[in-house]
Amino acid sequence: MTRKRIVWSVPWLNADPDYWHKKDDSFQDALAALAVDHDVHVCTLHPTRRDIEIIRGVYYHFLAAPREGDVIPWGDWVGTVRRLDPDVIHYWGFSCPASRSLDYFLPDVPKTVYPVGSRIISAAELAVVRTVFVTTPEDAATLKERPCYRALGPGAPDVVVCPFTPTETFQAKTYRGEVFDVIHVADWRPLKRHDLLIEAVRDTPWKAVLIGNRHDPAYHERCRPVTFSGHSNHGAIYTSDRCSPAHLASLYHDTKVAVQLSSSEGGSRVVTEAMACGLPLIVCSDCRSNADRIEDGVTGFVVDPTPKAIRRKIAELLVDAPLREKIGRNAARHARSLPSMTDVFRHTTEALL
Repeated sequence: MTRKRIVWSVPWLNADPDYWHKKDDSFQDALAALAVDHDVHVCTLHPTRRDIEIIRGVYYHFLAAPREGDVIPWGDWVGTVRRLDPDVIHYWGFSCPASRSLDYFLPDVPKTVYPVGSRIISAAELAVVRTVFVTTPEDAATLKERPCYRALGPGAPDVVVCPFTPTETFQAKTYRGEVFDVIHVADWRPLKRHDLLIEAVRDTPWKAVLIGNRHDPAYHERCRPVTFSGHSNHGAIYTSDRCSPAHLASLYHDTKVAVQLSSSEGGSRVVTEAMACGLPLIVCSDCRSNADRIEDGVTGFVVDPTPKAIRRKIAELLVDAPLREKIGRNAARHARSLPSMTDVFRHTTEALL
């Protein structure tokens, strides 16, 4: 097959300087696999760089992210994508003004979007997309019932289930370092709700580790002194940098229970990573995209978003090692049975081409 040019539009504002080198998930694996047969380009924001780098065969175009309060340079973004003359455009998220401009300037280029969440708000926005990727079958069913989808009738885009799937790093089980009771991996921003876990472990002997870069420094500073300060016996806290994949995997494997307490997610990698590591995972009932991925009491636990409910479930798991092991085995088996994101992206892209 003739090589084609595939462009991913990834308007992420929270990439630290080493993010794309440390990144180790099924999304990057899928891009690298596509790059074997095609020219794959990623346009993303970066706090300091404005250049191009090849990582695992993929061309990363770093566009300068604005300082806080500045206007994002969407014109530069659109110009970069247009100059690449893509055969397919994949939107990662669909809410930025650049997507509207690209629809106008490149109307005949097939486009996909992933994830959806609440970002698709009108039939007009959805009309330009050929394929919508979703994380779960429940997401697919929900999208197809939404007025914006049904209004398109026979012209509605295909909906393809494409979950995050575990990489080799997170399937390789290694133990090292200190053992923690609870692990929480997320950027420091309010919707991730670190404060729920902090309140849940207050006045307990549990050792918790919270990992994530300071996406919202003010929120981080509000949370940090409450429980995790100095040499608190509640454990360690990692804040300023993203962990390397190997370090993060070892921390998962050296922890008894995982939590993902977000109020909203488009498809959390943390859910897949924790399950693939054989950890019992606790998620909140008001985050449907997470709750739909857990079979409560079988592959994990879905609880009310309150410190009391979270504390009760952690306590139950910490005193019942057989239950932790059983749920962890079920979770790992489920995570590894998911369809490969690499295969789904490859099949869909080839069909569009």
